[in-house]
Amino acid sequence: MVAGNVSKEQVLTALKPFETEWKTKEVKWNTYQIPQNPEKSQIYFVDIPGLRQSVIYVGYLALARNDPDYVKADFVNYRLGGAFTSILNQILREEKGFTYGASSYFQEMRTKAPFIAATSVRSDATFESIKIFRDEMEKYRNGISENDLQFIKNCMILSNALRFETNGSLVGMLSTMSKYGLPDDYIKMEENVIKNMTIEEHKVITDKYIVPDKMYYVVVGDASTQMKPGGLCDYLCVPCWLNDSFYH
Repeated sequence: MVAGNVSKEQVLTALKPFETEWKTKEVKWNTYQIPQNPEKSQIYFVDIPGLRQSVIYVGYLALARNDPDYVKADFVNYRLGGAFTSILNQILREEKGFTYGASSYFQEMRTKAPFIAATSVRSDATFESIKIFRDEMEKYRNGISENDLQFIKNCMILSNALRFETNGSLVGMLSTMSKYGLPDDYIKMEENVIKNMTIEEHKVITDKYIVPDKMYYVVVGDASTQMKPGGLCDYLCVPCWLNDSFYH
């Protein structure tokens, strides 16, 4: 994949030696069974004694990049955690001052890929930060206003012009087309999906893919200060057991 001030003929001439010098080789791809998502939330805590910061990841296996719902799910996530002005970042960074940044996203993969919400916070803010993640996702399922819907549409569509202004981003677009089998006009097709999103469809997709009570909560931090009665495990309503430095 090439983008730049070169012609097709120049590129083909430069690559021509590969016709004889690059030998074919059989490649065997690893295969694995996609695991089932949890029926209810589970928390995994990795203990690093004395750690003054906690790293938090929340998520589950959601959908593949070429799933028909992917663009809609990405649209739904924009207001929640996909932008710098998102709900999660505004609360955890701007309002609380717990972190330099908090975000959420649907990862792009050909196979079923995770939805992830993540941040790094000071240790004494671990429990409250996880509570904010879960509570805000739960509140988000109540729906958004028409103003918020239009705000997301404007931001996502208008930002497309900036997304493809460099050679590197143009190659990235070609890579996306090649990797996921998308047509040449996939950007316009996805813009149409965004333009046609409604309040009702936003609610349907949010209910389907933002499911805080069926996610994994992974925390790396200091267990002596964070894994206390009435803390993380009691909040998420799951039992804990100790195995060396790993809690589940």
